[in-house]
Amino acid sequence: MHLISSEARAQHTNGGEHLVRGPLGPVPYVARWSGENVLEAPLVETRQGIAYRDESSVDRDGHGLLWSRVTSRPGAGEPLYRQMHPLRQRRAMRRLLCQVCAGPADHNQHGTLWLIHEQPHPWPGWPERAQTTHPPLCLRCARISVKACPSLRPAHVVLRAHSFVSGAWGGLYRTGWPNPHPFLTGAHTLQFGDPRIRWLQADQLTRELVGCTIIGPEG
Repeated sequence: MHLISSEARAQHTNGGEHLVRGPLGPVPYVARWSGENVLEAPLVETRQGIAYRDESSVDRDGHGLLWSRVTSRPGAGEPLYRQMHPLRQRRAMRRLLCQVCAGPADHNQHGTLWLIHEQPHPWPGWPERAQTTHPPLCLRCARISVKACPSLRPAHVVLRAHSFVSGAWGGLYRTGWPNPHPFLTGAHTLQFGDPRIRWLQADQLTRELVGCTIIGPEG
């Protein structure tokens, strides 16, 4: 999508409770803005994994995941389209909200509407059991996204699927008592039930797609 100036403003829209608009169009609800800062939060090692030195109850979710700290100022600065805000992404994934307008994602008997990138090396039956960190969409925003988002133009798949929250994506640490050491191989996706997830500083939730039906752009 096009960059939108810092004059962008939040508006209510039909079917969506939040939409940030600028002169060139909407900015996805889940996108992080340059004015939203990642906060310094020293990590410590515990018997259960990693924790913040000054941890409070809002730092973990119902699964016990430790979440990165990022200020929330949607509309401040310029949109960072390749980054998602942890809190807004988590809210959209848990509640199956449209990643663009934050209204309910489109859903029918075949499942919820998703847009995912084509897999360069698909497994038999793909996209069944695919993992995604991108929340679903409503029909209107899906049509806009396909036309406006450069990353979707080369190869994307529109599908309906049922899904469940399966894990999280973020920075993985290992023991280095008394302070944990980060793995230097980039972000990791871990599934619930993986004992390493207690060493994950989560940035995004993942959902596993099941009962997938590939459809056309009209949904």
